[in-house]
Amino acid sequence: MIYTIIEDCSPYYVRFSFDGLDKIIDFVANQDFKETQIRIYEAYIHYNFNKELAQQVLSMLPMAPMFDFKQDRVAIFETPPGKRNGIHKDGIDTKVSFNIPIQILDSECVTSWFSDEELSDCNTLDPEALPYARRPKEVSERQKTPAKTLIVRPNEFILFNTDIWHRWDNSSSTNSRKILTLRLHDHSLDFTTIKNMLFNI
Repeated sequence: MIYTIIEDCSPYYVRFSFDGLDKIIDFVANQDFKETQIRIYEAYIHYNFNKELAQQVLSMLPMAPMFDFKQDRVAIFETPPGKRNGIHKDGIDTKVSFNIPIQILDSECVTSWFSDEELSDCNTLDPEALPYARRPKEVSERQKTPAKTLIVRPNEFILFNTDIWHRWDNSSSTNSRKILTLRLHDHSLDFTTIKNMLFNI
């Protein structure tokens, strides 16, 4: 499979494309999520696909033979209009997410990454956030300067480093944003290793 890199902003993210990506997006966008496991949180909604639908999605991925994707973690992550999430790292040991934008209706939702140095004064973790996220306690986010920002666009695939402090902000938008998120069983694979495997670097 030949992947076309749109933008390489390592170690934060790589935006890329490939033949057949549009078919995956269309397939997921046309699903009825009534059969999914829906979890509603303050700032986002999570739709976990059932086993059959998850298998169908994973079978369409050209990189599926290379990686052991979690079947029970094929999910839509929806960011409602007017909402934002705090600075965090995903999961207790999650290093990477494979993201496919499914619904992008504007350019108002901004994802930002922050360095460990920028948050060196607030490395104490909030135990109530675990195991879903690693979230620092008592962080004044307005004083933090992003090391990198991203506005997700349609028709791309994003290798996303979840092991760097980051947040998303959809508070200026009047639209929901929906992202298909995929995770791996092997948490020893970090962003750089996966990037090199994908693009044969």
